[in-house]
Amino acid sequence: MSYIIELPLSDAGRAIALAVAKQRKDDPNNTITVFSTKNANAIDVHSLLFPAKRTLFQEAEQGYRQSIIDFDEILEKLKNKSSHGLQLVRFKIVDEDAGWTPSTYSYYLLPLDGHLPPFSSENEIITMAENFINGETSRVAAGGTALVDIKKVDVEALLSTLLDLRLAKQATKDAMIAAQLELAEERAIVDETIESMWGDIQHASQDMPKTTAREFDTDWGVIFIHIPESGLVNIKAIDIDTNAIIIGAKFRIGLAKGTGGAKGNTNQYGVVTIASKNLAATYLNGEHDLYESTSEPITLIEGETINVTVKMKKKNLS
Repeated sequence: MSYIIELPLSDAGRAIALAVAKQRKDDPNNTITVFSTKNANAIDVHSLLFPAKRTLFQEAEQGYRQSIIDFDEILEKLKNKSSHGLQLVRFKIVDEDAGWTPSTYSYYLLPLDGHLPPFSSENEIITMAENFINGETSRVAAGGTALVDIKKVDVEALLSTLLDLRLAKQATKDAMIAAQLELAEERAIVDETIESMWGDIQHASQDMPKTTAREFDTDWGVIFIHIPESGLVNIKAIDIDTNAIIIGAKFRIGLAKGTGGAKGNTNQYGVVTIASKNLAATYLNGEHDLYESTSEPITLIEGETINVTVKMKKKNLS
């Protein structure tokens, strides 16, 4: 079996690799010194610093997400309050309430038909709120009575809160980006540290038998992944009635009704060897222009060779 080292690809994996190295390094029962002084110092520093920077980024990211939620909540309230206020203005004009005439629209920067402006974007909603506030201020200054169902002061409060939250949202975004950059810099250092400290571990086990060395390396935190080796199948194709060898028979390892998989054709001796990393239970499929197709179950063994004789029956070509 073949194995290769796989450096951690996730921050969680990096943190675990550092933690294992730290624990093994500080184990009082150790009888050998595995890590160089440089790597031992780096493990002490970054086994603490890397998780800390991860936490700072996660907190900053959560802070930014929460600021978006808070902002959107107030934005929705401001949209509703402002649009309802302008709709109320329109209703009073349409209903010809005392003191409400089409000229009143101009206070709120509304067209004479009273249709509301678009308010799908953040800036459009803020503009609509400002128009309502300014309209109420101008109309009351001209002698009108302030609305009580939708109060200017309520819209002003929502707008003020929204503008504060917009600043907070940008601040939390800046903080998240800064934390992300710091984490990225720390991550690059950690990757170098892990590669170097795993080199120390392999150096310490280099004179051990292969299996023992891999167990030692794994115990000290090195991560291996198994690379499957091919299994081999030696195929001999013969006529089921005469036992004569069959030249040019086409064989494929894979699904019986498929087309993919390792393939090969029998040679002048009626044999072919096919290598495949498909080690699951599958099928050996055979074809020949003069013979009926065959398909039989087969399971290859990693790193080993199995022998199969396939008996094929001639087609009735008459």
